[in-house]
Amino acid sequence: MSRGIRRAVGRTTRRPVPVLVAVTVVLATVLLTAATASAHSSLVASTPAEGRRLDQAPRLVTLTFDDEIRDDDVNQVAVTGPDGTQWASGVVRVAGAVVTTRMRGSGPAGEYTIGYRVVSADGDPVAGEITYRLLSRGAGTGAQAPVVPPASDAEPSGLPLSLWLVGALAVLAIGLAVTLRAAQRWGRPV
Repeated sequence: MSRGIRRAVGRTTRRPVPVLVAVTVVLATVLLTAATASAHSSLVASTPAEGRRLDQAPRLVTLTFDDEIRDDDVNQVAVTGPDGTQWASGVVRVAGAVVTTRMRGSGPAGEYTIGYRVVSADGDPVAGEITYRLLSRGAGTGAQAPVVPPASDAEPSGLPLSLWLVGALAVLAIGLAVTLRAAQRWGRPV
């Protein structure tokens, strides 16, 4: 192989390397950032379960999430009976991804709503509601004051995924422009 051919072959194989490295790094950053941005804790199970019909009131409400919950004083769980009274004790216990509260007893027959607002490990608030139906009346006494605001009042958490994607595309464009500019400065056409 002549000297001129070796030089030409060496240039063509080295030219795309900085561009490929930059594109790979930027794409990896975009994918990891988008995955992190959309990863919020959510409820995966509850006792009693959504829509369950019970002959007697549960003694304990258990909520299980797909990520750990912070053991903060701001976590709230309320159980509202068909007449608007509160049946949860107000004391919320957190153990990893499991949140529990005791019940005050058994109230009137009808539909009950478990409202929750907790803080996930990443600091985002997680709120929602679960309903179940109590088929027979109990002899317990509930409280009148509501404990947890409805789930629809929860503030949106984090940035929307679309904003993360726009930002990631901007980073990709800037990275590509910088790489192309650097390649031109080194005297290598891209």
